[in-house]
Amino acid sequence: MYYQYSGMERIDEEAGLKGFENSLKTEYCNVMILRGNKEKIEKALKIDNVKEIAYSKNEFYESPLLKNEDKQIKDLQKKIVVYLKNILAKVLETDPSNIDENSDLERYGIDSIIVMDISTILEKDFGQLPKTLFFEFGTLNKVGKYFIENHKERVIELFGLLVEKEEINQKVIKRQHEVAKMNDPKATDLESDDIAIIGVSARFPESETIEQFWENLRDGKDCISLIPKTRWDNNLYYSEDNKKKGGIYTQWGGFIKDIDKFDPIFFNIAPREAEAMDPQERIFLEEAYHAVENAGYSKRSLYGKKVGVFVGAMYAQYQLFGIKEKKGEFVLPESFFSNIANRLSYFMNFSGPSLTLDTACSSSLETIRQACLNIQNNECEMAIAGGVNLSLHPRKYQFLCGANFLSTDGRCRSFGEGGDGYVPGEGVGAVLLKPLRKARRDGDYIYGVIKGYATNHGGKTNGYSVPNPNAQEAVIVEAVRKANIPLETISYIECHGTGTSLGDPIEILGLDKAFANVKFNNGVCAIGSVKSNIGHLESAAGISGVVKILLQMQHKKLVKSLHSERLNPYIHLDESRFKVQQSYEDWKVIAGDKRRALISAFGAGGTNVSLILEEYKNTLDIKEKNNIPNVILLSAKNKDRLREYASNLYVYLTKVLTQKKKSRNYISIQNLAYTLQHRENEMNERLAFFAPSLEDVTRKLSQYLDGNYSDNEIFVGTYNKNREEMNNLLDDEERNVYFEQLINNRKVEKLAKLWVRGFHVSWSEFYEINCGKKIPLPGYPFAKERYWINEVEEPNKITPSSVKNEMSSKLCLYGMKWKEYEYVAKKIDITKRILIVNDSQQDAKNDLKILRNFGIMEDYCINIVYGKEFCRTERNYFVINKNNSQDFVKLFEILKKECNLPEIILFLNHEVKIEETEYMNDFTGKDNIYSIFSMIKAIASENVKNKIKMVYVHGVLEDEVNPYAESIFGYSLSLKQANKNIDFLTILKSKDQNEISLLDNNLLNLIYSNDIYQCKILKIEKISST
Repeated sequence: MYYQYSGMERIDEEAGLKGFENSLKTEYCNVMILRGNKEKIEKALKIDNVKEIAYSKNEFYESPLLKNEDKQIKDLQKKIVVYLKNILAKVLETDPSNIDENSDLERYGIDSIIVMDISTILEKDFGQLPKTLFFEFGTLNKVGKYFIENHKERVIELFGLLVEKEEINQKVIKRQHEVAKMNDPKATDLESDDIAIIGVSARFPESETIEQFWENLRDGKDCISLIPKTRWDNNLYYSEDNKKKGGIYTQWGGFIKDIDKFDPIFFNIAPREAEAMDPQERIFLEEAYHAVENAGYSKRSLYGKKVGVFVGAMYAQYQLFGIKEKKGEFVLPESFFSNIANRLSYFMNFSGPSLTLDTACSSSLETIRQACLNIQNNECEMAIAGGVNLSLHPRKYQFLCGANFLSTDGRCRSFGEGGDGYVPGEGVGAVLLKPLRKARRDGDYIYGVIKGYATNHGGKTNGYSVPNPNAQEAVIVEAVRKANIPLETISYIECHGTGTSLGDPIEILGLDKAFANVKFNNGVCAIGSVKSNIGHLESAAGISGVVKILLQMQHKKLVKSLHSERLNPYIHLDESRFKVQQSYEDWKVIAGDKRRALISAFGAGGTNVSLILEEYKNTLDIKEKNNIPNVILLSAKNKDRLREYASNLYVYLTKVLTQKKKSRNYISIQNLAYTLQHRENEMNERLAFFAPSLEDVTRKLSQYLDGNYSDNEIFVGTYNKNREEMNNLLDDEERNVYFEQLINNRKVEKLAKLWVRGFHVSWSEFYEINCGKKIPLPGYPFAKERYWINEVEEPNKITPSSVKNEMSSKLCLYGMKWKEYEYVAKKIDITKRILIVNDSQQDAKNDLKILRNFGIMEDYCINIVYGKEFCRTERNYFVINKNNSQDFVKLFEILKKECNLPEIILFLNHEVKIEETEYMNDFTGKDNIYSIFSMIKAIASENVKNKIKMVYVHGVLEDEVNPYAESIFGYSLSLKQANKNIDFLTILKSKDQNEISLLDNNLLNLIYSNDIYQCKILKIEKISST
């Protein structure tokens, strides 16, 4: 019975002595030597990270999983990996140098047939082996460890390496962390169950990042907007009559950008599969990945770990779009809640619990509670928790309006007069959680601490959606009890506060009951609701409130709760101990108190959840060590992503350097380098350089972005492509020895150059204890490409079949008619590099003035002017002969070499009046068809694979037929079929003879948007028929 509970077994005398001998070699002062089931022992003793020791009667072995792994075991590991590489290479019929022992085996297309072939070869040396071996252990390194741990004697026999019994070392190994300072002497018994929030990432209405979110909160911004047509055309449903069946009586909501965009290649997802995935699954995957990055961790560092995933979601609308037929096949939209959590666990290879929860509006707060519970019960080491909520289909609004849940005026009036409902909002957020004592030990940046949590249900009330104030009181009291803190030390409450005339007074009543007879240390406790800024995010409401509290703690400020200047008449705060926060001000606490906050979320069906959060003061001082390499590392899937990654870091650091020193205390060059090295995922395109200061980092990033740098200062390379030379010179064992020598001799520059060529470097081996701290930094810039099931054709679009059917029944006459086109202004990316082709130098100068006024930097513009022969007049100015295709090839050779390839190519033809004789006599010389052809040919010859938007603009007089432009339009349709990476946009723009340029803000908005077009802005309309 005892073993079943504790997992412990009797230790014989010899094993006990060997264990004692080994304990003297560790860094620990207090050691328990146990035998049995590791997981059961951890659970019984309520401890984690039990070290495993293997032994035999004649020799003593230290498990290769131990942190201080014996050098001889490392050598043994290297030899078994080389052995496995050779076998795998033989089966795959490839060179062993093409196989990376740390890469996922799925990368090499291993299937059940290949596994059987490999197993047959291995069993000749090792006897019968599990057929699931290569599925259970995902890399050759892990397979090698399996053989050492389970077939040690045979491995030693094969490779002739015996681990001799060591003399007991009189000098105990240097006490790393001073036994983690006895698991941190600052951690009291009261803090033993506390959970640290170490990573945060979120997207909310008008806020692409948590930094933008804070700016909007600080400025008191209302982020509610009209329902965008990218969701649905609300004019088809809108009715002021709130009793109209199927009608939508509101026009408002909180919306996030680019919910149709995704980067499937990054997540190893086929584009066709991505198109069918619910966007909620896709955007949570991206945000959770950013939360891990934000904490300073990489996919590699958490790979295979017991990390839990808990996600809140409540609407499955994507499937309402039905079935899309594509090339004779059907694509079915998927809206499975389970996939939201499971997809992340699968991609990251997490082995902890993976759950998607639906408790309605309390879902994402409940995920945090579940995550804390699982961590404290040793079900997982760390956990990601959060929520996601999107408004994809009008049926959602029809349902909510049918129940009269929504605000009529588009304002979420939390605690305010006139509130008659809530405003739906979109959002996604994720936090990475870890035991506080471990976060301190590992040098994590800590946003805040979860002290206590509780959940209950409201039971039977006067209506299914009517809350219960007694249950709300009870859940708050229980959360505070578990937090073991005095009630009076809470100085802020983030309320549910949906802005309904009944719900808000009931919530205040519950607070009054929970805090009855409490005298707050601040005299009065501030309350507020983020819903007044961004709307009610429903299943993501709780995470939005948590992020708001963490940002307020970080900045030591309280932000204004909007639309509550005049309170709900049923709320009488003059008789209570609370005040609605009406201004942006310091979050003050009395001396000795920490900033503590309560947050509650109440689900429409009755599930109530409360959390207690506490501020944490990060001490990010480090030991100043001259021999720590300040090497800055970035990598990405392709060159475009690497450039954007570098650009985002440049913008972030530039902003940091402009701030006052007091707000820069957690940014240092050491912490920057340390964080980038520890969270680096080593992707295909790589960048590395050394920098003694933050100013030097921004300077070198700027040089890289401009393409104006020395190869001796900034190292750029590509994985695999640049590995071949060394693989041909050294085998695996020789290469490992070489790398070990470089690390031991601290040849950091050589290692950086090898790293950008695709080799793995263990940068952590350069650091001593407390020589670096993790800090929040910008995350990976995912590609934004449209993947959407609902590809609706344009209304009244003329197709060959429709024309044939119509013409068979009647004679149709068609004519041209100009229609004014106005592109709806969006937030656009003016950092995209643009190549502009002009007829003359004067046209180029005129266009440049307009581009500057639009806010486009000259460094991002490559200017091409037609001339007699190729030359480069300035860094971004070229002259080419449009009739010589080799000039275009030369141009792209230069641009590719300088990493200056454009994302937009713009042809501007300013000519307005076209004479028929010119058209007939000099077709290729006057129009741009030959130029477009030569440009496409050069792009293909230089193997340019990034997406390019090619835009042709031709100025014409109104009502004039222009053969040049018409031919370009037809030609572009053909070229699109030949090159899928290029999107064409052909524009005929009405231009007055006196206008100096074709460009204007309307046109530039269209050109710089992320939308994909295949059109010409000249509408053909039927004007009569007989």
